[in-house]
Amino acid sequence: MGRKSSIFVAALVAGVAVLALVAPATASSPLPASGTETFVPTLTFEKIADGNEFIGLQNPGARTGTFTGTQLFEGIFLIHKDGSFNFEGNITFTGTVAGCGTGTVVFRSEGGGFLLPDGTTNFTRNHNTTLDEQGTLPVHATLDSLGIGTTLTYSGEYHC
Repeated sequence: MGRKSSIFVAALVAGVAVLALVAPATASSPLPASGTETFVPTLTFEKIADGNEFIGLQNPGARTGTFTGTQLFEGIFLIHKDGSFNFEGNITFTGTVAGCGTGTVVFRSEGGGFLLPDGTTNFTRNHNTTLDEQGTLPVHATLDSLGIGTTLTYSGEYHC
């Protein structure tokens, strides 16, 4: 094989390698997400220890905006003696995601807040990140929610 042929083969191999590296990067760029979510808390268990309250919850609800459909949060809340609380669990969303289609998306949800002086209303903030390959839609999202009571506003980004 001559020098020109060797250079041609080397260039061809390098070109194929570059294409192989570029090919996986065809996922869409992140898009902004926003909307509201509402929920209705349903206790599944409750235990009090050392003045702290452990609560199992299922919060069925709805999302509107970029994510439009229904959702179900299943997780654990820990309400501290001072009225602050932390929680973690999973949210299964079923509905339509703008530009991605219709199906399910599963999020890991973690957050906290505090009870307001009336003792029943709360201020809540949470962070939701999709759990890859757990839903039927290939959506990857990071959403943050903030609100008082049972209505929160979410914002963040997502891609299909």
